[in-house]
Amino acid sequence: MKMVSRTRSTLENLAENEVQRDLARVYSMVGRVEEAKRLWQEQIRKRPDSFQAHLELGKLYARSGQRRSALREYRLLRRIVSRQFTVRDTPRPLAGDTSARRGIIRAIQQQKAAAAKGVSELRELIAG
Repeated sequence: MKMVSRTRSTLENLAENEVQRDLARVYSMVGRVEEAKRLWQEQIRKRPDSFQAHLELGKLYARSGQRRSALREYRLLRRIVSRQFTVRDTPRPLAGDTSARRGIIRAIQQQKAAAAKGVSELRELIAG
């Protein structure tokens, strides 16, 4: 029974985080920048390695003229990307396992490309 409660709690937390991210995006779109910043900062407090939260917060800082804060988020994003998308010590594939491994590697490469695009967008916003 304890496992079910823990799973339910985890699912509720995930759902709450998703709602907060969606609300932060809406606030940003309608110009409620301070509320959006607060929600992204809260996401970062919960998950300091959240690429999306740092990216969105950095964009908000850049758009509102807070260049120093935007640069801080940019630097954090670069560290997060280098940690999250480095594949080390992967075991040798088993016989017949190569297609699954290629699929995983391709998915990681796509995520890395999307992350690089986000970081590049932030860099352009900071540059002006």
